[in-house]
Amino acid sequence: MVAIVVSVTVVALSQDRGPGIVLRPSGPAPHWDKGGVEGRTYRNATGAETALLQPLLQLADSRKDMIHEIGRFYAHLLDRHTAITVDELGKLAQDKQRLICQLAGEDEYSLDQPKLERVTQRLHGIGNQTANQCLQVAETAANDVPWRQQQK
Repeated sequence: MVAIVVSVTVVALSQDRGPGIVLRPSGPAPHWDKGGVEGRTYRNATGAETALLQPLLQLADSRKDMIHEIGRFYAHLLDRHTAITVDELGKLAQDKQRLICQLAGEDEYSLDQPKLERVTQRLHGIGNQTANQCLQVAETAANDVPWRQQQK
């Protein structure tokens, strides 16, 4: 029985097979001299980050059946890309700005107090009207969730 297993293994290893993966050259490498690294993230100075942000902010919708927990996404943007997000929020209508900050407060900041504190510091640091309004709306929304009301 042992001899049969060994012979099958030898036959399988000796077969000529072509490469399973075909290597192709990749596209050009990023131009590191145009951007910079913040923490573990490369920031592209050409504005590529903001090109996709505006359409994603336009998706804000309060109907939970449309995009479930979209507020968590907006909360992450405000936490990790505060300045860029506030700049792009400033280009939106006031009601859309408030909705995005409200969704962030309801879906994420109501559950994650340390994240809310980080965003509060960053928005205070920016200090413009858009940042201040977003902070006020997000904090109110984070504290107005039903389970927090029951704790009071």
